[in-house]
Amino acid sequence: DDEPGDFVQGLGGVLRHDTRTGLGTFKRGHLLETRVVHFGRFTELALDGRGYIAGWSGITFSGRLALIHRMGFVPESAYVELGGETLRGSAEARYRDESLAVAQVHLGLPIWGRLRASAFAELGQVYGGPPGVGPAWSVGVGVNLILIPESERLLRLDVAVGPDGPRVSFGVGHPF
Repeated sequence: DDEPGDFVQGLGGVLRHDTRTGLGTFKRGHLLETRVVHFGRFTELALDGRGYIAGWSGITFSGRLALIHRMGFVPESAYVELGGETLRGSAEARYRDESLAVAQVHLGLPIWGRLRASAFAELGQVYGGPPGVGPAWSVGVGVNLILIPESERLLRLDVAVGPDGPRVSFGVGHPF
């Protein structure tokens, strides 16, 4: 049974192919990851694909498609979460269920020196339990500051609008 304080551990494997360049502001390359983990009472299959393209004059394009599918008895404490970094227009963990699908696109634009602007759109869906939660979405803009030019670590301020109205969030690094 699912009890408060449950600890979920599992055993499995990950296949990863990562050609991304940069640490915090990925400019080119891709990440492809497949993960299969068995947690005793349930099994997780995860597919995650991310692509980054450097355009002209410092403009960057990036996108992500991800699926986390859990099969078997998934305790509520092990539900996947949609919101926050995976859906900036909603609060962290706003949507929770056994499985998740998400698509994100991001456009980065240089403004001046270490200051950048961004525009993004995200669409996600949690599923597996009782029906009733439809797809969630958000669109927004952001201002990014490259903190340390050598590492290209970003400090982000994002303003997004989704089904719950407007939301302001802060983050460090690329959102995905």
